[in-house]
Amino acid sequence: MALRFFDRHAVAVLAVEWLLLFVALVVWGQLRKGPVLIAGATATQRVAIFGQLVSSGVAVTAVALTVLAILTALPNAGRAEQLRQGRAWGLLERNVLLAALLAFLTTVLALLCTGIDNVKHGKETLEALLLACAVAGAWALLLGGSAFSLLLADLRRPRPAQPPAGRGAGPA
Repeated sequence: MALRFFDRHAVAVLAVEWLLLFVALVVWGQLRKGPVLIAGATATQRVAIFGQLVSSGVAVTAVALTVLAILTALPNAGRAEQLRQGRAWGLLERNVLLAALLAFLTTVLALLCTGIDNVKHGKETLEALLLACAVAGAWALLLGGSAFSLLLADLRRPRPAQPPAGRGAGPA
């Protein structure tokens, strides 16, 4: 039951996961009464972490857009056309687009954090938003990448032989 719901609403489930993670990180920061995760690091360490997140966000955005380009460039004939007619194709496209969006947001937020979060104590809400985007983007990329690899494996799978038409092929 839960897998069927996730199959039909994968993008919404990932968006809700992003929101819940963001709220959980903010609440954790408020309950702890002190810096958590990235905010607890020194300003120099935070800038280095943000730089790594910028690099990773750019790379993931590029990979997601490359996957979309490959999906768009597949020929409109044969097995690829059959796969495009299925429900999984739209799910794959939406999921990869969501991964690209979250990776792009991670990049922008990491750049923003680099510019304004170089004080003694970090900006926890902004960092929670950044971490929520990064984690949700990783889940979306994992799900989209898995679906993409399954799609490519299905494209390479040999088609079953067609039964011969003509004499002896039909009922007597």
